[in-house]
Amino acid sequence: MRNRTLPTPRRKGRLRVAIYLRVSTAQQVEGYGLNVQDEVCRAKLDQLFGKGGYDVTVFTDGAVSGKLASRPDLDEMNRQIKAGMFDVVVFGKLDRIGRTMKDIHRWVYDTTDLGVRVLTADGRLDSDDRMFGMLLSLLSFMAEMEHDLILERTMGGRDRKLAEGGWPSGVPPYGLALHGKGKNAVVVLMEDEIHVINRAVHYFLDEGCSKEDTGRKLNEYGDRRRSGKPWDCASIDRLLSSSHLLEGKVYFRKTDGRTKTKLDEDGQPLYGPTVALEVPRILDEARATALADALKDRGRDRRVSDKYPLSKRIDGSCGKVYVGAGRPDGTRMYRCQGAAEATPCGDSYLEADTVERAVWGKLSAFLEEPERIRLLAEEWAANLPGNQVAYIERAASLRQQVDDKQGALARAIATSASLGLDEKATKQATEELNRELAALRSALTETEAWLADYDSAQAKAQNMVALIEKAKGKMHTLDLDKQAEVFDMFDITVTPETHKFSRRNGRPCSVTAWHLESETLVPDDPDDETWRQAQDVLLDVDPQLLRGRFDVRQALSAMLHRLRTGATWEEVDGVFGVSRASLKRVQGAWFNSGAWELLMPVLLAQGGGREVYQPPVIPPLKVHGKITEDLFTNLLPVDGSSRRW
Repeated sequence: MRNRTLPTPRRKGRLRVAIYLRVSTAQQVEGYGLNVQDEVCRAKLDQLFGKGGYDVTVFTDGAVSGKLASRPDLDEMNRQIKAGMFDVVVFGKLDRIGRTMKDIHRWVYDTTDLGVRVLTADGRLDSDDRMFGMLLSLLSFMAEMEHDLILERTMGGRDRKLAEGGWPSGVPPYGLALHGKGKNAVVVLMEDEIHVINRAVHYFLDEGCSKEDTGRKLNEYGDRRRSGKPWDCASIDRLLSSSHLLEGKVYFRKTDGRTKTKLDEDGQPLYGPTVALEVPRILDEARATALADALKDRGRDRRVSDKYPLSKRIDGSCGKVYVGAGRPDGTRMYRCQGAAEATPCGDSYLEADTVERAVWGKLSAFLEEPERIRLLAEEWAANLPGNQVAYIERAASLRQQVDDKQGALARAIATSASLGLDEKATKQATEELNRELAALRSALTETEAWLADYDSAQAKAQNMVALIEKAKGKMHTLDLDKQAEVFDMFDITVTPETHKFSRRNGRPCSVTAWHLESETLVPDDPDDETWRQAQDVLLDVDPQLLRGRFDVRQALSAMLHRLRTGATWEEVDGVFGVSRASLKRVQGAWFNSGAWELLMPVLLAQGGGREVYQPPVIPPLKVHGKITEDLFTNLLPVDGSSRRW
C-alpha cells in the first residue's frame, strides 16, 4: 500500500522523511484510522521542520496485526532505511511498530544506530531528546502492559464461560449451532447439517467409498458445505475425523492433533491448559468407534510408504503443496493437494524416487563444500540485524542506569522512613521510581537477550560447518529418514518450472530402446555422399527397403528427427512429406531386418550425433534452502533432464 513515489535524493535544506501507518482491522482501514494517523504525523513534521521543508514517503500496512514481526510495508521501509534513504521516521504512536517491548526496543534502537531520527506524532518520543532512552523504556514497558491487560481481560471472560460449560467464542463446527444469545447460549444440533453428516458417514463407512468419492456423492445429492462450497477430499477428511463427531467433544487450546495452540518458552499452553467442552453427540459411541477404526484402517491400506521427505515441500500451481501419495502398485508419488479438490488443479504427479534423487543430488553436492558453508556463515554473522558493538555499549549503560536508579530508590525509602511516612505513603512516593526501575531492568534483559542471539547463532553456524565436514563423502549413504532430517535442517522447498507436463507411459519403441541400451548416438541428417553410402547398405540388406510412394531420404530425416527431439508420430505426420503410418512401417522394416543397426555407423561417420531423447519423468525444478532458522539462504537450480542427474 506504499505510495508510488520513490524516495528522492536529499535536496539542500530538505529532510527525507518516512511516515509509517498501521491499522489492525479492515474496519479501521476503511474508516478514520489511517487518515488520522497521516494527518497527525504531517502536523508534527510541519511543527518541527516547517511546511515544505521535507520530502515524504508514506508506508502503510492495512489490516495487519502489530503482533507480526514481518509486515510488507514495514519490511520495505526498513530496507530503504538501511540503504540510507531517510533522515527521519515518524509514526503515530509507539504501538504502531510492535506490541512487545522486545519488538519496539530493537526496532527503535537499530534505526537510531543508523543515524535516523525516530519520533512519534503524539510527542511522547523523540530520539533527539536527551531523555530518549528512559522515555523509550517507560513507554514500551507501558505499551506491553496495556496489551497484556487487554488480553488477560479477554481470555478471562472466555475461561469463565468454559468453566461454566458454555461456548466461549467463535462459530461451532459443522453439525452444531448456538441457541440463544450471550451467556445463555447453548450448543444444539443443527438438523440440516446432521443429515449431511449421516450421509457422508454412510458413504464412507457402509459403502466403503473413498473420501473423494464421498464428497462427489454429497455434491451430486445437492449437499454443500456451510460456506456454500462443494465438498472435496480435504473437507470430508476434516469432517469425518473431527473430535465433535468421534468423541462428542470440542477442544480449546489443544496442544496436539490438527489444531495447536501457542506454547510459552517452557512448552506450556500460552493462554492456559487444554479444555474439552462436551457437546451433543451426533453419532452414538458404537458408530463413532467404527468410523474411527475405518479412518485408521483405510489410511494404512492406502499408504505404500510413510517416508516422503519432500512432503509439503513442493509448491503446487494452486497455492497448495505436494504430499506423499502411494499407488496400489507400490509406486511412490507426490501429488498436489489441490488435485483432490472439488475442482482439481490438474498438477501432474511427480515420481518420488526421481524428485528425491534430483533434490538430494544437488543438496549433497552443496554439502560437500564445507568452505562454502563457512563463508556463508561468516557473511551472515556480519549482516545480523542491529549493531553488536552498540548493543554491548547499551547494555553497559543500562546496567549503570539500573544501579543509579536502585540507589535513588534506596535513598527515597530512607527519606520516607526519616519523615515517619507509613508503608502506603512510602509506596506512593516511590511509585514512579519503581516504574522506571522496572522499565530499565526490562530493557537491560532485552538487550542482553539480543547479545545472546548473536552468540547462539554464531555457535549454530559453527556447528553446521562441523556437521557438514563430518558428513563429507557419506551423503549418498543416508536413508530417507536421515535425508528428511537434512531437508528439515535446510528448510528445503521445491518449485517445478511447470506443473502440467505429459509423461510418456509404457515402453519406448524398439528403435529408441536399442539406442538407449547400445548407447548409440542419433546421427545428423545425411549429406549427399553419406546418403549414397546409406542406400548401398539398404540395397545389400533388401532392395525392397528403398521402395515407397514417398521420398525415402525424407523418411529417414523424419525418423532421426523424432529420435533426437522426442516428437510423437502424430507430430511428424506429413511434416516431411511422409505419413506417420508409412514412417512407422518403414522404421519397423529397417530395424527388424537389421538394416538400422548397419546404417548407424555409416551415418555417424560424417560426424555429429546426439543422445536419443529421454522424456523427463519430472519437470525442471528449482530448489530453495534456508539453513537453520533463516541464518543464510542459497538457490540450488536442478536441471529437469533425467539423464543429467
